Amino acid sequence: MELNSISSDKQKLLNENLNENLNENENLNENLNENQNLIQNQNQNQNQIQNQNQNQNQNQIQNQNQNQNQNQNQNQNQIQNQIEETDSNSDEKYEKLIQKNSNQKKNIEIKEKTKTKTKRNQIQKIKFPKEKDPEKEIELFTIKNSEWKQEEFNEEFDETDDENLDFKKKETIFTTHFEGKDYSCYATYHPNKKYMLFCIREITSNQNTFYKLLIFSKEDLKYDTINKTQIKKGCLRSTFCVSPSYKSVIQKTDDLLKNSNLIKCSCPAQDLLALENPTFHKEYKFGVIYVKPNQFTENEILSNNETSQEFETFLNLIGEKVELKTFEGYIGGLDKKYGSAGKYSIYTKWNDFEIMFHVSTLFPTFKNKSQQVEKKKHIGNDIVVLVFIEPNSIYNPEAMPSQQNHVLIGIQPVKIPKKRNIYFRIRTVSKSCVNEFLPKIPQNTLIPQHKLKDFLLTKAIQAEQTSLKSGIFKKRFQKYKKYKLKSLFLTKDQI
Repeated sequence: MELNSISSDKQKLLNENLNENLNENENLNENLNENQNLIQNQNQNQNQIQNQNQNQNQNQIQNQNQNQNQNQNQNQNQIQNQIEETDSNSDEKYEKLIQKNSNQKKNIEIKEKTKTKTKRNQIQKIKFPKEKDPEKEIELFTIKNSEWKQEEFNEEFDETDDENLDFKKKETIFTTHFEGKDYSCYATYHPNKKYMLFCIREITSNQNTFYKLLIFSKEDLKYDTINKTQIKKGCLRSTFCVSPSYKSVIQKTDDLLKNSNLIKCSCPAQDLLALENPTFHKEYKFGVIYVKPNQFTENEILSNNETSQEFETFLNLIGEKVELKTFEGYIGGLDKKYGSAGKYSIYTKWNDFEIMFHVSTLFPTFKNKSQQVEKKKHIGNDIVVLVFIEPNSIYNPEAMPSQQNHVLIGIQPVKIPKKRNIYFRIRTVSKSCVNEFLPKIPQNTLIPQHKLKDFLLTKAIQAEQTSLKSGIFKKRFQKYKKYKLKSLFLTKDQI
């Protein structure tokens, strides 16, 4: 019993302790909960504060950003306005600068053009000084029939431009497309009873083959280009032919040539140039006669062997005196072996041309003979003759009849008071069949001695080239072409 009672007491004690412990635990839990709540509250408060602070900061930052943006916008607007103002000013300045540069460029171009023109004038133009002829009514020639005509003055023309001069136009079809290149020549006899020459050259360009042809006949000159695709193949090769395609090309130019023989011939470039342009040559011979006052007949004029100082000055201006026996240049048909043409002559090389002057006073003069045969033989066969006419003299073109003489250029010395150098009065007459030619003589204008050579030689060469295209020379050239084409055909190498 006692044991039971003790046990119950213990049990009570234990229960009490347990209850106490439980209560303590509950208290502890409550405290813990309270603490947790406190912590949570604190945390919430802190979070709220942080959030508030963050919101405040964000608001501040946003406000700052907004202010900054506003400031930036204001600054940008100000800058834009400044830029626009600057651009506007710049545009104006730029436009002004462009205008200035444009004006400067124009001025430079004008200056360059002026320089070029000046340089070109110095090289290519013969400009006359404004020295008026004090005796403009003076004539150097007297014309009594219609065989001869006086050259008219040009009131507005006061300079000579090389671009208008025939002898400066050195480019021909042959020189442009054939000279210095690989070409072949073939001659044939056309069924229409005319001889023909074909100058042919093959060209390959962009995988295409072409043939260039220069076709000569007595009457005319033709230039043609044929594509290889136009030529029918299958031409037979004969014993003497080189390329059967050449025959096909030539036959393509004229159906009547299908059964014609083609002769391969050797034709030098100089001959082809002469066939194309008879006036194209590098050597010229001009006659020079000296006329004193009161001389009217051929024998009187050709018998002159004593001259004036002005005439000697004139000869020195147009050329130099050469000794014929030792001279190696263009001789102009003069006798240099036996001296029948005299010991000396006047010669010049000018603009790639060789010019020999047949000066009447430098030939031997035979006073006891009625005719000066040697002088007439040379001067009478010159196409252009320079007639030096002393003051108070006049020349009649009929005084020395000649079929060859086509242009006479009269030169007369003129002394101007208070002027040191001699001036020259120029007049020109030509046969009626000769067309007009440059350079024209300015009206009432004298030519100074330092300009005389260029003007006179330009006019003389132009005169000869124009004459060769007219009258008897045109007919002679046709005969020459016929003879030359026929001689090329009469060979053995037939295609």
